[in-house]
Amino acid sequence: MRLEWIEDILAILRAGSLSAAADLRHVSQPAFSRRIRLIEQQVGAELIDRSSRPIRLRATVLAQSEVLQDLSARMNKLLYELRAHDKSGPNRFVIASQHAIATTIVPRLIEALSAVMDVSVHARSGNRDECFDLLVRRRANLMIAYRTHAERESGTGSYLEERFIGEEPVVPVFAADERKQLAEHMRRRELPIIAYPSDVFFGEVMDRELLPGLRENFFIRPKAETALTLTALQLASAGVGVAWVPMSLAAREIAAGSLLQLNKPLTQTTIAMHAMRLAGTQSAATQQVWAMLGSLAGRKEPAGR
Repeated sequence: MRLEWIEDILAILRAGSLSAAADLRHVSQPAFSRRIRLIEQQVGAELIDRSSRPIRLRATVLAQSEVLQDLSARMNKLLYELRAHDKSGPNRFVIASQHAIATTIVPRLIEALSAVMDVSVHARSGNRDECFDLLVRRRANLMIAYRTHAERESGTGSYLEERFIGEEPVVPVFAADERKQLAEHMRRRELPIIAYPSDVFFGEVMDRELLPGLRENFFIRPKAETALTLTALQLASAGVGVAWVPMSLAAREIAAGSLLQLNKPLTQTTIAMHAMRLAGTQSAATQQVWAMLGSLAGRKEPAGR
């Protein structure tokens, strides 16, 4: 059994419910529920009693709680010992980032870091919850992710250090060759869109910051749904629907004229890009990357922040 599976099960044991356990594991409840179902599929047995409220671990699992705690302690100790005696360890650096960032900031960061240090950089991409999980479990040295303005106001926990990198517009785009088709839809007050699942970051941005205003003028018709901004961009390029994507992903196609940027009559929003690391003693590579982040982004934090 994998260590992260054991730690997920123990989180339910400690917290007493799925929602509280998700908070302990620093992921959203839907993402944590999917992880538990995956564990059950791999193990071949149900681990939680879904008929109870709140949902709890089954008695058969509770009976093995001491074994699970012992396994977790032993496996964590083993990992620590292996890393402590691995001479190549200090030369390995892991960056976790959201998929969209993995195609923009991360390649420049790897290039700059490789030029000044003898280091092997590993880029891991995923949704924001997955990246955060890698960071807090010390499977990544650094996390780079988008945050909304509301999240920036709320701050982060004392166990994290955070650094503002820059701001990024999230813009509506559509295939230039299909503009007449879109104009006809909009004339009828219909808006075909590429939607994001509500439990991923860009789904939350759409639900909270964009769709409420759009619904005042249009009937929103989701034509497709994807969790990946790169896929949303491709679908918009094919004329399936309007997609809201980070400007850095669409800038080349907009400049070439193959994509339309539809700020009017539609709207855009702005998200912030932040880097995060665990507080405490840092490796030389982490310190070097931390110092590089501002210059690589090329943007200053807005006044008053």
